[in-house]
Amino acid sequence: MVATDFSQDIASRELLTIIFQEGFVFVYVWEFIVSLDFDWSFINRQKRFTWPMIPYFGCRYLALVSVVMLAPLDICCSSASACAAYNVIQILTCYVSGVFAGIILVVRAMGAWSFDRRVVIPLILLIIGHWILILFHISLIGYVDTHLPETLNLDLVSTLNFAWILLVPSYALAIDIAVFSLTLYKLWYAQTSRTHLMTRIVQEGLIYILLTAVANAIAIIPYAAPESVYATFPRWFKALAWDNRPQMPTIAIAILACRLVRRLSNFTRPTHGQAVYITTQDHFAFQPLQTNNVDLDGDLQIIGCTCGCHNRKSAA
Repeated sequence: MVATDFSQDIASRELLTIIFQEGFVFVYVWEFIVSLDFDWSFINRQKRFTWPMIPYFGCRYLALVSVVMLAPLDICCSSASACAAYNVIQILTCYVSGVFAGIILVVRAMGAWSFDRRVVIPLILLIIGHWILILFHISLIGYVDTHLPETLNLDLVSTLNFAWILLVPSYALAIDIAVFSLTLYKLWYAQTSRTHLMTRIVQEGLIYILLTAVANAIAIIPYAAPESVYATFPRWFKALAWDNRPQMPTIAIAILACRLVRRLSNFTRPTHGQAVYITTQDHFAFQPLQTNNVDLDGDLQIIGCTCGCHNRKSAA
């Protein structure tokens, strides 16, 4: 009877996992399709491509690859090495899209500090450290997948894998918090007046941090919580947790980060002043906006906006 209940619990958990998996695939593909006009605006040169858009496109398209590989495909692995390669590519695209999502926030912080070397260099070092953690974990996964269990020190491998599964999302969350704190200090406390633009950037950064923390908590809790505590969690949480599908939290973060870029659609670097993503609307839809003057010390001035106005107006 106990064995029957256990098998039913496993079957129910696998079904929920498939439901969540297919749901994330559908949501991301739908999000990707409905926002293709933003990508097309760079192809037909309606918008000028600038280097801060590199992490956006990297996050967006690597997450798409991860989603495609997450979908249940009928893949016949002819050898253990082929299966290992598929697994490594799947996890790598997931990790790297998460790195690019974090870099999106890093670019905003660099812009807020006018690309001050005292801020840029430490942030670059943090990103390099993130890459090192990811490459080590991917190497560990590839090594385990290409070797027979009897040839491995299973205790050591299990310990290293456990440590890195906790460390990678924790490190990513720490970077996000540090970057948001830098942006908050520069735009909120280091200015004599608080503009509408400052308030918007701080609010969006706070929302991003909170939702990223939730996604990373889903990734960490299954490994950090004691088994007695984890056993009390509902089935839907176990199905969503990272021990089954590591891509799902990262896909959610990628959606949020890419929406943040489209929301703050224009990246400009004035001759004098900070470089920022310019916010155009109160909702997540994208609408192009041409700006000729950006002043973070006062109200945001817009000349010749796309709505047809020809007079100087305040966007605050």
